[in-house]
Amino acid sequence: MRRGIILLIIVVVLIFLGYRVLSKPGRRPAATRKTTDTLAAGRRVGRRAGTLERRRTSREERRLERKRKREERKRLREERKRRRMEERMRKRAIRQRKGRKYGYNILQAIFYSEGGSYVIIDGKTYKVGDEISGRKIVRIEKERIIIEYHGEQKPVKVGESLTPISASIRGR
Repeated sequence: MRRGIILLIIVVVLIFLGYRVLSKPGRRPAATRKTTDTLAAGRRVGRRAGTLERRRTSREERRLERKRKREERKRLREERKRRRMEERMRKRAIRQRKGRKYGYNILQAIFYSEGGSYVIIDGKTYKVGDEISGRKIVRIEKERIIIEYHGEQKPVKVGESLTPISASIRGR
């Protein structure tokens, strides 16, 4: 009987110690929680009292602040959209490049916008004024680009090479 009681006490002590050791670190005993909550409530009251002393903003100022935040969110949304589009086009260009059997300097995608236009040629991004194999990008339009080579301008559509096939065969 004594062994059973001693064994039971040892088990209870081990369970209690195991609970204390293995419990989550953020967990606090109820007494500590109560005093902390009281302190937090006191801080909240102080914050409310402090707001009365601050100068209140006018309705017009709040309206302008909301408008500014809306415009900022809209700008960020458009920026994310533009980045996603560029990334999509870059991935598409890489996929197209994998299937290509001959030629080089293939125009794979055109990203056209009023602010700034880009093209993807052989998986790399270029803009107006850049040179690829001696050919300069003069203009980027929605459906095609205009390149200049030896003073002659030539339109190139998506999927076409900047260099003629005969030139690419000679170059090999």
